[in-house]
Amino acid sequence: MAQSMLVVLCAVLALNGVVGRQLRADTVTCTTGCSNYLQSAAQFGVLGGQMVQNVGATTIYGSLAVFPGDQASGFPPGNVTGTQHIYDPVASQAHDDAITAYNTLAGMVYNGTDDFTGQDLGRMVLTPGKYFWSSGAQLTGNVTFDAQGNSSAIFVIQTGSTFVTSDYAQVKLANGAKSCNVYFVVGSSATLSQHSVIRAIVIASASVTVENNVVVRGNVVALHASVTLKANTIVASTVCGSHHPTA
Repeated sequence: MAQSMLVVLCAVLALNGVVGRQLRADTVTCTTGCSNYLQSAAQFGVLGGQMVQNVGATTIYGSLAVFPGDQASGFPPGNVTGTQHIYDPVASQAHDDAITAYNTLAGMVYNGTDDFTGQDLGRMVLTPGKYFWSSGAQLTGNVTFDAQGNSSAIFVIQTGSTFVTSDYAQVKLANGAKSCNVYFVVGSSATLSQHSVIRAIVIASASVTVENNVVVRGNVVALHASVTLKANTIVASTVCGSHHPTA
């Protein structure tokens, strides 16, 4: 009996070792080639400047922060797998890093031929680079970011004002593109409409509204106003492994 228990124990320990190595390997693979513009803010699936409001069964895989505001409501029923940092030094640093990321990305140059003002992102296939809308941008349907085999390729969508998706819109990735390298830099507010799947990092100067049943594989950041959530799944860009849905 004792010998049998010893065999089982050794098998469990060996399995745990394999699983541990696999999780570490998954983490390396997940973050390899990722940009680090967000710095400390990357760990936060959601970061609100003034407030984070949730309604329904939202799950944030990663942490949540609010700064310089001090309110987060709707948790529970919402669930945060990481840590909530509300008006504390960690949230302050994350907010500073997010502002730096916004300014850096907004300051990147772009070619005149990549000014798509007035055009819908829907059905576009975009290669690495920066694309500019002087006013608002709309995504109706799907947009595809094609890294052309370069997993470190960076994509930046900058809008002068709003960014709005249709219902069931998708940000798709192709040929090695990673959600941690796709940035929507929004001049005012962003609205991610219901049932959309967004594989990207969204940084809005004002607010972000995430409608019913939206999935985001990246980060949702509202620098100076609030983030509103409604039964969503948010997977922070630093979260790896098989314990979360892969959007």
